[in-house]
Amino acid sequence: MEGVKLSPQTSFTGWQATGDASVANPSVLNTTLNLTVANVNSHYSGVVNLSIVVPGVYVSLGCTGGEILLNGSLFCRNAQVTNLLLCDAPACQYSMVGVNSNPQGTTFTGWETYGDVTLSNPFSINTTLTLTMPSLSSRYTAVVNLSLKTIQQTTPVQVTIHTFVAYAMGSAYASVTICSSSSNSSICPFRNLPNGAVASLTSNKTYEIVANTSFSVEQWDSNAGRLSTATGTTTSIYITNAGIISLIVEGDSGWAGYVNSPASSTGSFTVVSTEFTVPSINSVAYDGTGIWVGIGGFGSGTPLWQAGIEWDNGIIRAFREATSASTGAKVVYNAAMSIQSGNIIRVTVSTKNGVSYATVLDETSGVAWSVSYDFAPNTQSAEWIVEPKFNTISSKSNSNFGQTVTFTDLLVNSFSPTLQGCFFATIAPLLGNQRLWTGALSEAPGGTLYFTVY
Repeated sequence: MEGVKLSPQTSFTGWQATGDASVANPSVLNTTLNLTVANVNSHYSGVVNLSIVVPGVYVSLGCTGGEILLNGSLFCRNAQVTNLLLCDAPACQYSMVGVNSNPQGTTFTGWETYGDVTLSNPFSINTTLTLTMPSLSSRYTAVVNLSLKTIQQTTPVQVTIHTFVAYAMGSAYASVTICSSSSNSSICPFRNLPNGAVASLTSNKTYEIVANTSFSVEQWDSNAGRLSTATGTTTSIYITNAGIISLIVEGDSGWAGYVNSPASSTGSFTVVSTEFTVPSINSVAYDGTGIWVGIGGFGSGTPLWQAGIEWDNGIIRAFREATSASTGAKVVYNAAMSIQSGNIIRVTVSTKNGVSYATVLDETSGVAWSVSYDFAPNTQSAEWIVEPKFNTISSKSNSNFGQTVTFTDLLVNSFSPTLQGCFFATIAPLLGNQRLWTGALSEAPGGTLYFTVY
């Protein structure tokens, strides 16, 4: 079976086969079609679709109560216009002008944007619109809304800032500045807001938010409105309601994963868990590498309680470890569990009244190992970590796993944290210039969080 594109501007995205039809390789234009007949005396059916898309940036424009002009031409008048193909190049720029059709009744409160679009100034009704295509063979989307609101539609709302704090060290990793106009004009009524600070903003209005940090920005998130982009030191947000703006930064450590701190210094974490699939690492070059869950330990000498799996001479062992400045590391292994690559592991650690507990459950085999120990970790951080170790005389000592580890169903105190929590993304340096990188924190359909270490 051979698929044919009628236009060189289109992009093949795959075959879709249902019913009693299948294709040998759905990702190539030329493939083999298989039709199955279970009974020659019966009627069967199959459906095969060739999936083709036209690459470009497709834009939806919203202009209720006004108009939007691009390069002097009217594209939107008091309506919602969808799926306009406005860019088929790496980058396209338009001079964009908004028009308020009722200046006596409504006020321009900013542009609301998200997707593959940036504005030179989201606070000016006359601005420059830039659309980007990272890949010329793919389809991208962007949304641009002209916000015109009455006084009654712009009400005060309280927005709280969340950033990671290493309470054991007394270190705040970032603060946030909020501007009601372009930061170049210095109209920033809320500067260097720390974790827990509350800003009184206005609903249905655009603001610029700026990360003040010595670390790199991993991602922004908010339930108080729509972010134009979730990355970058500076982004804009269209505030719709009271809520939280969270900033996650990332930096090097000996770990790769996420560390979570409570929203305030009075909070604590006493139960932490996750699930992951064991990667295929079968070399002694990686002896000592561990995948674990922990409570505490973020800060020099801070007591840490952790459990998970570790590689030893090519064998995967379950372990638990209690570490403090006074006693050092107290490790116990369970060599009896036969943990194999590809198995699904759930790890839970907890602490209560000076006693700490750990369970390593191999969900694939159904075998579990549970232990307890008289130990009190610091309860102001929770961790989900890949900790790499390498044999320096190995030929593989300068390479990473070649595998990914995805942590799913993150839980703290038996509940799923939210993307608006206080997180820090850690990156583990390897030998040479390589790193184990931590991907973005994401929300699964069921509401739990997950991420991947690369």
